Amino acid sequence: MVEQGSIALVGGGPSAVYSLERLAAFAQVGRVSTPLVIHVFDKGGNFGDGEVHSRLQPQVSFLNRIAGQVSFAADETIEDADPLMAAHTRLTLAQWCEARYMATGDERYRVSATDWPKRFVHGEALRHFFDLYVGVLQAAGIQVKLHASEVVDIDNSGEKLELICADGKRVPDVGHALLVTGHSWNDPMLDPRRRKHADHARATNAPYVGAAYPLERGLGCEVAPPGSTVACEGMGLTAIDIVLYLTEGRGGSFVPDGERLRYVPSGEEPDRIIPFSRSGLFTFARPDNHKQVNLALHEHRPIFLSESAVNTIREARGTSSPHGLQIDFERDIFPLIRLEMMIVHATALLGSDAGQHLQRTVEPEVEAFRTASAEEARSAAEKAFTTLQDETRRMYALVDQRLNGVQSLASCRNEAKGWDFSLAAATFIGCVWGEALRSPIGTVLSAELPRVYLGLESPYGLPRSAAENEFDWDKTIRPIPDDARKDPEEYRRAMLRWFSEDDLRAAHGNLADPAKAAADGVWRDLRDVLAHAIDRGGLTPDSHRHFLNVYMRHHNRLANGAAREVMHKIHAAAENGVLDLGVGPSGLVTHEDNGYVVMGPETGFAARVDVLVDATVHAFDPRLDTASLYRNLLERGVVRLWENEGGPSDEPFVPGGLDLDETFSPIGATGESDSRITVLGPPSEGVVFFQLGALRPEQNHHVMRDILVWVAKLSRAGYFHSADQGASA
Repeated sequence: MVEQGSIALVGGGPSAVYSLERLAAFAQVGRVSTPLVIHVFDKGGNFGDGEVHSRLQPQVSFLNRIAGQVSFAADETIEDADPLMAAHTRLTLAQWCEARYMATGDERYRVSATDWPKRFVHGEALRHFFDLYVGVLQAAGIQVKLHASEVVDIDNSGEKLELICADGKRVPDVGHALLVTGHSWNDPMLDPRRRKHADHARATNAPYVGAAYPLERGLGCEVAPPGSTVACEGMGLTAIDIVLYLTEGRGGSFVPDGERLRYVPSGEEPDRIIPFSRSGLFTFARPDNHKQVNLALHEHRPIFLSESAVNTIREARGTSSPHGLQIDFERDIFPLIRLEMMIVHATALLGSDAGQHLQRTVEPEVEAFRTASAEEARSAAEKAFTTLQDETRRMYALVDQRLNGVQSLASCRNEAKGWDFSLAAATFIGCVWGEALRSPIGTVLSAELPRVYLGLESPYGLPRSAAENEFDWDKTIRPIPDDARKDPEEYRRAMLRWFSEDDLRAAHGNLADPAKAAADGVWRDLRDVLAHAIDRGGLTPDSHRHFLNVYMRHHNRLANGAAREVMHKIHAAAENGVLDLGVGPSGLVTHEDNGYVVMGPETGFAARVDVLVDATVHAFDPRLDTASLYRNLLERGVVRLWENEGGPSDEPFVPGGLDLDETFSPIGATGESDSRITVLGPPSEGVVFFQLGALRPEQNHHVMRDILVWVAKLSRAGYFHSADQGASA
């Protein structure tokens, strides 16, 4: 037991809530060694919600997760999470909203488990649970001291840590510091790519917003006045937040107009908002979540893309490095992703029996790919792809021949070796035309009268031919055809068509729609497998760099987009013209006197703009960060950058995150780690993968598992005692 304990949480946002919940769980069962003081620092004083999820932010931004998939505490699925809090203190966001709605009748809290809540609602819930867990700790005799101060340095030269704040405050005698600083932004004056824009803004007074958040501060009327033209560099979730803030947040409204929305301007918004990016695409609409009713049944489980497959590949053809055996994402992992997506896509169209047949058909080739040498891997992958593609096409052709009356039902059943043709055809009918038509058309099928289907359009916008529904990776990531890039107006029309098509598929859901099922099932449900392949130098340096520059962008667009409700508003803004989608792919910006020019090289788009906004997510890099904490720690050698060293012939890759040991303690310039400091979240990006995100229930979620690593360190240091020990142990 420690005689005097002092813990500091640097950062008061969501991760602080999850961390306090674990401390509160120990406190409520008398397993915290006292006296204990917990210091919580948040530079904005937003304890619980933090800045990004502030409960006080404009009420136009949506959370990028359905309410049933957001939690605040450990649950029974978290390994080694004993003790657990009482059930009523660890509600999901959906449950919290339900209780809040019942207590207040406020429609803003009328949120179901499958609804997409506003971000400020999440902020309110975070603040509620922060206060709740602090109350539990205080009731157990533990002091919790809140500091609305920014920690700018940590002196680790003595036996205890001393935290140094920007306002001159110093907090000594801290036994352990947990750094959960969350999202951060790069200082454009420290970033060569962004500095050119900042220098131009200084020289011409043409506004450049290097970080959009908080929106009300970065994009007020004094920066982007009514009637101005605003360019957004980036077309992801940040850009969507910006569009909604500059329209709805300025008093405009999205009103129902038939089955769509129509934007009604207020006169306070910019004249035009022009987004541009490398792809020229917004993130795709997230599908309606039909898995939530039974996650254990409906979430996709690995077929080919599994941790064991990654291990086999690493042993078969990994190259030696200081991090262990490294593999190449494009050569070794992406083929499995493509095969997995093909199977999930075909299963949605033809059913699980057909999917299992395809799996059996290609399994020998997949096994050959897993065990192939580096020299044989690409040809083995292509053979597996061709085998799966050929059999899928044969099955689709048979379904089409029956539905077109070319072949009898009996003949089709006889030709379908290893799979149930009638079940596959009925599943196809249900997928394309809806379950309501599956039985009557199935009856017609068995009665040898299939042509009735020819006059029916799919309510989901799917082709009526099975063959035309075939999975195509290139079309998946580039849905706008090349011939639509010839001029800005044609590209605008193509984008509007794509919004409509994508919305129909999203409405179909993440189980029934082939494209959405494949993207959601592989890129979201199997994210832990991707982390297993990538984390801690799992990829070669060149492959790691390529993954972040290429495949991570595909991931974000395919599986990390905005809700349908949000994309309806983006669609309406584009139809109104306040949102101009004419730039197309490979958009870029140049400078001119007192402004900027956005150009689309492929479409020929060119427009002068008044305000330039960086709408990208900034990768963490302590050398560029607007906050000085990590920069100071780096300069003094308390931390160092993680480096993917690779083999002797590789050029190392430095993604920007900190070098951390297995317990998330920072490794300093001397190569030694300081176990008194733990770093979680974005600063660990690089050494580990995908550290952004809210805690999920019923998932043994990595966010809570990482916090438990910190809890284990505190236990070893004597802050907690086990259940069979008394308080004096």
